Amino acid sequence: MSSDAPLYDLPAGYQHIYSGKVRDLYSTPEDRLLFVASDRISAYDWVLPTTIPDKGRILTQLSLWWFKQLEGVVPNHLRSTSVPAAVKGRAMICDRLEMLPIECVVRGYLTGSGLTTYLESRSICGLGLPPGLKDGS
Repeated sequence: MSSDAPLYDLPAGYQHIYSGKVRDLYSTPEDRLLFVASDRISAYDWVLPTTIPDKGRILTQLSLWWFKQLEGVVPNHLRSTSVPAAVKGRAMICDRLEMLPIECVVRGYLTGSGLTTYLESRSICGLGLPPGLKDGS
């Protein structure tokens, strides 16, 4: 979903870098990153045409809560929530770090890509599973 078009009315010095399914990324005048959580909805790797009002604000507040809970346990990239007015409450200033492209999917039930993998190999991530499992097992 990357685009060079600015999505928010930000002051000079903020440059749009990338738009993902839900978040937009900008460089800041201080050479940090501005992460903005939008109200876009993503399901099964598709961005849906409708939005959920204030979803981005809620996602940001959840992230901030977790960063606070883990303070002193594990370092993180968060530096400030003092952001331009156009994105207040839905954005945070973060350090530029080297990203490790890792995704973690946690499920309580066998479904989606996990089910597909199981049906092909009777295992997930190298762990053998019993025969006869179905969608939702």
